[in-house]
Amino acid sequence: MSDMEVTSLPDASSFQLSALFREEGAHWKKQLFWDYGQTLELVERLVASRALPGFVLRDGNEVVGYSYFVVDRPVGFIGGLYILDSHAALANYHQLIKRLVVTMCGLDEMQRIESQVMPFNVEFSPIFVSLGFEALPRYFLTASMGSKQVLEKVELSEKVESYSIQAWQPQFLMAATEVICDSYVESPDAVLCRDYQSRKGCTRFLRNLIESPTCGRFSRQDTRVVQDQSGKICGVLIATKINGDTGMVPQLSIRRDCQGKGLGSWLLAEYMRSAALAGLKRVSLSVSQANKRAFKIYQRFGFQIEKEFHALIWNRDV
Repeated sequence: MSDMEVTSLPDASSFQLSALFREEGAHWKKQLFWDYGQTLELVERLVASRALPGFVLRDGNEVVGYSYFVVDRPVGFIGGLYILDSHAALANYHQLIKRLVVTMCGLDEMQRIESQVMPFNVEFSPIFVSLGFEALPRYFLTASMGSKQVLEKVELSEKVESYSIQAWQPQFLMAATEVICDSYVESPDAVLCRDYQSRKGCTRFLRNLIESPTCGRFSRQDTRVVQDQSGKICGVLIATKINGDTGMVPQLSIRRDCQGKGLGSWLLAEYMRSAALAGLKRVSLSVSQANKRAFKIYQRFGFQIEKEFHALIWNRDV
């Protein structure tokens, strides 16, 4: 095998990357039950327009790996990172990741880099750690809707008096944003994403869940809010679909003054009941290892660890 070479992503064609995207998409589907095709198609279009910064790993004339990033100064986001199974050596990932990180850290005004890229054929988080990143363990969880035990647990979830669950309406957007922002104030997950730390950021984050396919296709009919007697929104569950038979909960938040009352469990129970009636085979979500309280709740509902990964964070020393 010839020496690997890292070159600019905009200099590669979408055709050269097509085999990479097919193989990566197969990993998303096999390991996470996730049809990631729509997101990869978007990446492919951006590559074709030469509008996406990043790098490719070449073995001679063959493109065997790629990475890309986006910048919203002072924060950068690593959005994709994958090397073909045939070339998935730790040394090759190190070569690609080092070029990516050195370039991003060298950008003007860059103060923070975030990523939650999935490792499919090599555990590459130690490479990021060696380059100054913090790696926070997270779990990708799934619950089978065909399990009678799971459905019984849904039926037995607690009912909450003086609150009501409502179907999602577009006018709930700003109130739901307030709930999400408030819920992260004392959450161990607040460090994962800069958007979680401000109202403006949470608004951007929620809009992305609704409008972007990155976390699946937004499912308005399965998304719910919980209100108190005055009509004030106390909690929100955002639902998406990542495959024809697989649902996802990319966001479940309860306002801090309403936590501990079973509202999160109630929202999740209602969603899972709806998912079962709709014929979904499974539902999925992610949780940080540090968020032990949430993890225990999800375990009660039959969620099990499907895959372990890391939130990767770099902050410039001040």
